[in-house]
This record gives sequence, C-alpha cells and structure tokens, in this order.
Amino acid sequence: MSSSSRAWGSSLWSALVDSAALMVLLRGGQPFLFSRGLRAMLGAGAPAAEKIAKMFDAVARQPGQATFVEGELLDQAGRIRRVRFDLSWSGPHTEFVLAVGHDETEQRAREAEFERRALTDGLTGLPNRALLDDRFGQALLAAGRDESTVGLLLFDIDRFKDVNDTFGHRAGDELLRLVAERVRGELRVSDTVARIGGDEFAIVLPQASDASSAVRTADKIARRLAEPFTVSGNVFEVSASFGVALFPGDGTSAEVLLDRADEAMYTAKRRGTGVSLYHGDGGSRARTTATRVDQLREAIRDDVLALEFQPTVRLRDRQTVRLEALVRWPQPAANALDPAAFVAMAERNGLGRALSSWVLRRALGRYRDWQRMGIGDGLSVNVSLADVSDRGFRERVLHELQAQHVEPSALTLEVSARALNGATISRIEQPVAELSETGVRFALDDFGTSVATLPQVLRLPFAELKVDGSFIAGLCTESASWRFVRQAIDGAHDRGLETTAEGVEDETTARVLERLGCDVAQGRHLTHALVGERLTFLRTGGQELARSN
Repeated sequence: MSSSSRAWGSSLWSALVDSAALMVLLRGGQPFLFSRGLRAMLGAGAPAAEKIAKMFDAVARQPGQATFVEGELLDQAGRIRRVRFDLSWSGPHTEFVLAVGHDETEQRAREAEFERRALTDGLTGLPNRALLDDRFGQALLAAGRDESTVGLLLFDIDRFKDVNDTFGHRAGDELLRLVAERVRGELRVSDTVARIGGDEFAIVLPQASDASSAVRTADKIARRLAEPFTVSGNVFEVSASFGVALFPGDGTSAEVLLDRADEAMYTAKRRGTGVSLYHGDGGSRARTTATRVDQLREAIRDDVLALEFQPTVRLRDRQTVRLEALVRWPQPAANALDPAAFVAMAERNGLGRALSSWVLRRALGRYRDWQRMGIGDGLSVNVSLADVSDRGFRERVLHELQAQHVEPSALTLEVSARALNGATISRIEQPVAELSETGVRFALDDFGTSVATLPQVLRLPFAELKVDGSFIAGLCTESASWRFVRQAIDGAHDRGLETTAEGVEDETTARVLERLGCDVAQGRHLTHALVGERLTFLRTGGQELARSN
C-alpha cells in the first residue's frame, strides 16, 4: 500500500466508525469498514458484509470507473431498503473507495404513490382517464398486429343526479364506490374498467371475440348493477345504460371508438334498452349529436349560455379572494348536457375557440363591473390545451383584457393537469411563458391526475397549484391522501406557488387544510357556486363574501 493511500484510509477510519451516515470504506473493491449508521441498518459482522458485497461487484471488476451503485438491501428487521451509494476514489491507485449511501426507500415509495395517484381515480380506486387511454392504446396496437377484436363499453348510472340531490354527495360517492366494486368483480384480469368522470365508466375488453361477446358482458354487468345497493341504511335500486363499440369495425382510433360508444350509450338511454350496440349507419344518435353541435353553435352566437362563479376562499379568514367562471348551457332537464360533456363536444367539433372566447369575454365583463364597485381581487377562467397552443391565443387574451379595462394580473388561466404529458407540455411551454410575462397568472388545475412528472409540469410558470378534489375527499380518512396533500402543499410552497384545495365538503377538512398550510380552497362547505351573473359582495365581520342576486 502506498503512503498516500495509507494516509487517505487512516484519515477516514475514526470518522467512519462513529458516523451515523450510511458509509462504507472499500479496499480492493471489498467492504472493509462500515459506519455506525450502516451497521445499525444491516447488523454487524460477516452477514452484513455479505449483504453489501454483491452491490459492489462491479466496483471490484472495473476499479476507478463507477461513480455510484444502487440496489436493494435487507435490513435487520427484514425490510427491503433501496439504497444508493456515491463513490469517492482514493486517486489513481484506486485501492480505497469511500461509498456514501442515501436511503431512498421513502422517496421511491412517495414517487410510486404519486404515480399510482396520477393514474387512478381517488374515489373508486379504478384507473382514471389517463391510464385508460394508455391501456386502450396498447390494446388497439396489439389487436392491430394480431388482427383481433377489442370491445369498448361505455356506461353511466341512470338518474344518478337524483341520488346526489336527494341523499347528498356522500351517499352518491359511496354508491359509485360500490358500483366500481361490482363491475370489477364481473371482469377478467385482462379487462380494464376506468372511471372517466362523474358517474361515467369505460371498460376495455381486449379479448372480445365479436359484438355478441361484448354485449353479453354488458348485459351481465347490467344485471349485477340492478341488484339493490345499501348505502348508509338506504336501499338503492339503480340501472345503467351501456354503449358498445368494436375495433376495428366501428373505428380504429381510441377517440373515434369512445365517441361511437358514447353515441350508442345515449341511444340505450333514450330507448330504455339498457345496452345498445353502435350502428355504423350513423343512426339517430349521430344525427342528434350533429343537431346538438348546431344548437351549441347557435347558443354561443346568440349569447344564451350562462356563467356560474365558484368562489375561492382564503382559509385563514374565510374571505373570498377570487371567483372562477364556470360555463353552463341552460336546457330542459331531459336534454341537459353535463358541462364537461358539451365543452368536450365543442372542442371535438371546431367550436372550442368560439366557446372559450365567449367565456373569457363575458367573465371579464362581469369582473369589470365588480371592479367599478370597488370589490373583487381576481378572476379565474378555465382554458384547454388547444386554446393555449392556438397561435392567436395571447393576442385574444390581451385584447379582451384591454377591451374590458382589466389588468392582466387580475386574470388567472387554469390549465387541467389531466391532459398534460411531456409532449403537450413542450407544445404550450412557450405561449404560457410569453403570456405570463404580461402579468397573467396560470394555475395548474386537477393536480394529481397527470401522467407527467412534477419536474415536467413545473417547467411551466404556474403561480398556483390546485389539488384535485379526489385527494381532498380522502384527506381525513386515508393516510395516503393526507400524505399526498401535505407533500403537494409543501412542494408548491417550496417553489413559491399558491395552493388551492378543490372540493372541500366539511369543516374538519377545511381545518386540516389550514393546519397543513393550504392557502385557499373551494367547495360547497365554504360556499356554493353562484348561479347567475349578477353578484353582490357583502362585508360581514371584516370578511368579504360573494352571493348571487
């Protein structure tokens, strides 16, 4: 051993013996000395050396080359620990190697939990739309290679709104959980059932042999759902309407098949048949869809849409700080479309830009009126990825702000995390940055539902992070939801972002969020969405509250 190597090794001896860090000194590529911290994890003696020696085989085979090693170690309690060791070589002689370890077990667990949450529905535990899109895409690729059939079922619960209105949203949520459990029990391991919004579910059948096979599966699930449910002592008898579409006969892309299964589902609902197979002749449902597109075009043109405003409330003093504009399409109950449904229909049929322009113009007009009354701190408007990536979007926003005499800093544009991935983030990165430079704020809506990683998402200059309501719903009852919300709040604050909780339904949840440091929140417990566009603000006990006239 050279004198320099001997001195280098000796200088580490005492530091290693007493260090609480995970450190090991290797000599000739073999474990030579463990720190106190590593001995506490693995135990002392030959067994500990054997546990760690395998991790450093490559170090011994290629001295001086590796910069780190990582792997799994079994600690004294029998738990698997994920550890990474960064290597410091003694110099050109490479006789001694100092490896400094980092226990990444909890970090990897958090990442795995974050990924799971991003791909599953927080209420039912089923795959969400993002995971459905991935699995459906894979099934279509495989079927294309094998020249086989894939079935797609789309269904929703008939008159589900009546359950929410009569028994409350907690009962409705529990019913959806029970529905998900029953459906899952009727499917094969290779099938995928996902909750894609509200009371709507999609099922991918990669082994459907033909239309009859897919319809039989739908019939079987429909019969199972017709059996009574018991929720909080109340007995519910429900029915569901199923639409069935098949690859490749009804379409070769996921988007087309979803549209056609949706058409078939509404045919089943209208006829009361329970299950309907899509017919490629463009039957009555297709004509109805075309008619509705024309009606929506006329509604935008004739200014017959309406806005509701969802207050955003500061948790520490329950003061309204912003209002989020929500578009509604007033229609008879029998023909009413869920807002998400007609917004999606608008985007699919070339009306997305006209609709978003209408919302922005009308919402800014209302906000201008509030400013003239000396009230109102800010306005939020939802925008789609198509809006943001449109070449003229920046100019449209600035034009409306100028026309309504509203400062850019008063406007927050909300972008849903559901549609974000590496490709879409790259597409909107520049326009978001350019518009942010004018003072317009951007908020990341539905946080926790994206397949994009947090570092990817934070490439965009968001000022606000809105935690999806599915996590808030489980905040007080699920430890995983509590951890996710806490990490989201802390992570956002570390990066200078304001945090918003969506879907706060009770005072306990509001108080827990306040203790966690959440800045603001939305939800029925704090205040309902305000119907109509004529709003007044009441000052009560120093608080500014919003209400509709």
